[in-house]
Amino acid sequence: MKNLKRNTLLAALFLSATLFISCQEKKSAEENLVEAQEDLNDVKTEAQEDAQNLATQAEYDIFKAETEVKIQANKVRIAELKVNTNANDMERVNNLEAKNSELDERLKGYESYKTDWQKFKEEFNSDMNELGESFKNFTEDKK
Repeated sequence: MKNLKRNTLLAALFLSATLFISCQEKKSAEENLVEAQEDLNDVKTEAQEDAQNLATQAEYDIFKAETEVKIQANKVRIAELKVNTNANDMERVNNLEAKNSELDERLKGYESYKTDWQKFKEEFNSDMNELGESFKNFTEDKK
């Protein structure tokens, strides 16, 4: 009789423990599912933001081609200035050449860094415009 009570008590404890553990696992699984869904939503949101910030390859290729034409034109202008400039103004010509080279490197480097496309494009165009103004000012000062 003692063994029967003891076995019944042990069986009841075992069933209670199993039920308790099973409920805990179920709750953990549900919590994990909710957390996974939240993480997935976060990743989707981040991916969408990144996609908006990054240039498509076609956009970049067009921008790069147009800008490379401008950079090459600047190189031609710099070569002309080197031929037609006296020694006193050569430092300014060298500065123009350095700025043009820096822009060329930044353009080529965008592809490896993939930064915010709109910001990169705005800053780059601003710097290109400044360089254009520097060329314009240089030729006006020579007159």
